[in-house]
Amino acid sequence: MYRQKMLASLLAILAAAQGLTVPEGDGVWALGVDTNGGEYHELIQPLDSSVVDKIKRGVAEAGHEIERRVSWPGGSSATCGPVTETAPLLDWNIATAHFETSCSSSTGHLKGDDNHRAVVAKSGDITVYMCTYSKKGNPCNIDEWHDARSQVENTCQSGGSDAKQSGWFSVPKWSKSYGWQATDDVCG
Repeated sequence: MYRQKMLASLLAILAAAQGLTVPEGDGVWALGVDTNGGEYHELIQPLDSSVVDKIKRGVAEAGHEIERRVSWPGGSSATCGPVTETAPLLDWNIATAHFETSCSSSTGHLKGDDNHRAVVAKSGDITVYMCTYSKKGNPCNIDEWHDARSQVENTCQSGGSDAKQSGWFSVPKWSKSYGWQATDDVCG
């Protein structure tokens, strides 16, 4: 029994080091590593076609209201992905709008006795996410998201007018991060 628990713990640590695989389909997902070291992917909600249509028509875009500044602990920082790692701005706006409407309400979907969990919204080639690396859990917080997004946007300005460069904001003392990536894995 002890060996099985040690093996499961080792598998979970290895999975955490490699990141979590983003599922193929668009939508809002809960991701994590279960007690046996395997990944789980739970679709929280598909993309809302009315929101997608409004964004495509230019009627709406992802909100960017900073309701309150966050007092980030020391060691928090924004990081940019490679300048070649970009995704279409339309996909970014769609994923961000869905992430923002799901952020606070999605925490109940982060299940399992694991220390590596994420809420992600995927549209096309981009994934917007919040990762927590704590067994205690650390919920997605919309004020943190808005401030982290602002920090990353002020740091990562490549991509041009029609694309968004990957970037993330790490908060090691809170065991969490927020960001967006044009890759197949997050939270590595």
